Amino acid sequence: MLNEIQVLPPDSYRVCLIWMDWRNKVVLSWSNRCVTTQENMGHKKVCLECKMTLNRPFDNDSELTYPCPGCEKPMILLPHTFRPPKKSDDKKWETIRFLIENGFYYQHIYEITETKNGVTSYQNHVAYPDNIRDAKEFVEKYKSQARK
Repeated sequence: MLNEIQVLPPDSYRVCLIWMDWRNKVVLSWSNRCVTTQENMGHKKVCLECKMTLNRPFDNDSELTYPCPGCEKPMILLPHTFRPPKKSDDKKWETIRFLIENGFYYQHIYEITETKNGVTSYQNHVAYPDNIRDAKEFVEKYKSQARK
């Protein structure tokens, strides 16, 4: 039971830590600091021309485009789960470009399990492909989940 009430900003959350102590009893502890989701969730800004990736905190007040420090073209905002390949891996960068051009910005894509009475069920995250051949199949199979 909490002894005090704290008012938190609307975009924040508190972290509950759960662990077993040395007597195998469950211990609950709330973090003392408030972490906002915007501070916690970093996004990747990617330049497909320079093959450069920058980790930046997401800021609602800024533009969604960020100029590349190398070529000054706008960088693409991708989720924090995106894992960039090495600069020298041209085939993987070509695959990334193909996926982005077809509306797949590394958002979560789900396996379509069944459609009954007009209701489609989605399950399990699908892994993004690593090569252009698999990427073409991926785009065709999941085109209904692509960003427009």
